[in-house]
Amino acid sequence: MVLCSYFGCKNRSERKTPGITFHRFPLKNPNKLHEWVKQMHVVDWMPTKHTRLCSKHFEKKWFYKTSTKMYLLDQAVPTIFEEISKYVQIKDIKQSPSENRASYTSTSLETPSTLSHANDCKNPKKKSLIRQLFAEKVKNEQKTKLINILHQKVRRLQKRVVLLKQIIKDLKRNKKLSSQNSVLNVRHENVINIY
Repeated sequence: MVLCSYFGCKNRSERKTPGITFHRFPLKNPNKLHEWVKQMHVVDWMPTKHTRLCSKHFEKKWFYKTSTKMYLLDQAVPTIFEEISKYVQIKDIKQSPSENRASYTSTSLETPSTLSHANDCKNPKKKSLIRQLFAEKVKNEQKTKLINILHQKVRRLQKRVVLLKQIIKDLKRNKKLSSQNSVLNVRHENVINIY
């Protein structure tokens, strides 16, 4: 699943919204990357190779379309971003003297995507909360990626086990597996059952 990394943007690849495409950040071009991050009004954040931005944040002039795919021009810079205040409303709750820290209630929080417009926040507590939301989002993306990789490994191993079981069955049927190999067979069956 690919999702847009802009805070408050709900676009995800699984929704298959017509006309929405996802684009990598220009990590190999530091100047362009800086410009993209600057346009997003992001503080203390750098995208990873897994971070994407959806086409909703680019003007139409930055795209060219073929019969099968839509491409982003090399000189494209994202410029269309809504204010963070439309997505997050944060209210202070009474500070507990024993805890010596503030807590927050989020009344309308969309799925956090990236830290944005933190420069516009004059309250340092809001900035801190936005940074925390973004940090959790990045951790979540990394863990989701790892989970997907592990699921893929499990599926491949399961296919391999099925194939090996079929080979053993065929060898037994064709009587090519002798009694000498029965010890090997038992050990092999135990290994297969473990997986």
